Amino acid sequence: MKALVTVAFPGLPDGELVVRIFQPGDEVVGDLAAVAVREKWAKPNVASDDGDRSTAAAPPAKATAKSGKDKRAKAVASGDEDLPLDQEDEDQ
Repeated sequence: MKALVTVAFPGLPDGELVVRIFQPGDEVVGDLAAVAVREKWAKPNVASDDGDRSTAAAPPAKATAKSGKDKRAKAVASGDEDLPLDQEDEDQ
């Protein structure tokens, strides 16, 4: 989803770590656009909507395993929760 900001508001763009102030005329996308429209801070921008219907959750980020705890986190994130708990720190 894309939306055109009509009222200034602070927001956290999808995938970013720093909050920024969006000004009228700015375009927001994704979940932030959906929230902005719902809160009446923006209007849907159908003219530049290229078919992105990102209402579904994004796929989980790939984890890299460096330690046993990281391997456990990666297994949980990938849905492979059969990893025994006693294998947590075997790398150390």
